[in-house]
Amino acid sequence: MDLFFAQHAEKRSAPDDPQLTPRGQSQAKAVATHLRQLPIEAVYSSPLKRALETAATIAELCAVDVVTDAELTERMNWTRNCGLSLFEFMDEWRRATADRSYTPVVGESSTDAGARLAGWIRSAATKHRGTVVCVTHGGVTIDLFRTLIGDAELQHRAPGLIDAGVPPGAISHIKVVGHDVEVIDIANLQHLVDC
Repeated sequence: MDLFFAQHAEKRSAPDDPQLTPRGQSQAKAVATHLRQLPIEAVYSSPLKRALETAATIAELCAVDVVTDAELTERMNWTRNCGLSLFEFMDEWRRATADRSYTPVVGESSTDAGARLAGWIRSAATKHRGTVVCVTHGGVTIDLFRTLIGDAELQHRAPGLIDAGVPPGAISHIKVVGHDVEVIDIANLQHLVDC
C-alpha cells in the first residue's frame, strides 16, 4: 500500500473546528491536482472541518468518496469550552511535544497519538493494496513519524519539523509492504509553488 498523508490546508484562525481560509481552499485544490495523477482507491479524513474540506476537494478530483475516521484526528484541539486559555493550551502542546509521555489536560500524549496512527496504518493495510490518501493534522503526523523513525532520523530528514509542525497542504509518503512500514517522503511542498 502506498499511503499519502496530506496535511489539511490552511485553516482560519479561530477556536473549535475552523474551516479553511481562501488560501487554504487553493492549497487543497493544488494537493488534489497533484494527487489525481495517482491511482487513488480511497480517501480517508479526520472528522474535523479543515481536514474534511481538504479531503472533499481531493476526493472529488479523484472520483472517490471520503471515509471519515476519528482515528485520524489531531492529538489536541483547542476549543472555547476545553477549560484552557489559548496560552495555556499552547503551553500544554509544547510540553506534550517535548515530553512524548506527558498526557496533556486536553487530548493525548504524543506517544499515544503516534501509536494510534501507526495502528490505523496497520488496519488500512489489511483493507488496501493500492494507493490511499489520508487527510489528517500536523501534530499527530509528527507523532507518527517520531514513532516510526525516531526523533534523530526525523530531525535529520526534516530539520525543525518537530517544533514547527507540518505545513498546511504538505504531503508525506509512506509505503507499507507486509509488516514493513517505510517513510519515503516527509512534508513535501513542491506542489504548492503557486499557493
